[in-house]
Amino acid sequence: MATPEFLQTFCHSGNVLLVTVGFYTLYLIVRKSPKNMQSAIPYMVNQHCTLMAADFVFSVMTLPYFFFPLPASTNFGLLEWLNAPLSVFIWITCASLGGSLYNY
Repeated sequence: MATPEFLQTFCHSGNVLLVTVGFYTLYLIVRKSPKNMQSAIPYMVNQHCTLMAADFVFSVMTLPYFFFPLPASTNFGLLEWLNAPLSVFIWITCASLGGSLYNY
């Protein structure tokens, strides 16, 4: 249970549930919001899509695996399987965090 393979399997299988619930929530935001909240729908959709993208990046693409209490980490995501360079890992991770922090 404390192996990288378990982490990969759990995150990738959990992502199926996250994507399903995420798109259902997006449907609810767009179609079922009350009339008095119509002006807030674009902001909610922007926030929700940005966080869905960040969830996808962290649970599928990069899948960071941190070693505490040392400041070290490694990646076990899809990008490692594709043999992407470390700079791609760092750029995608920082870009997804920057987009979700910008919305707050």
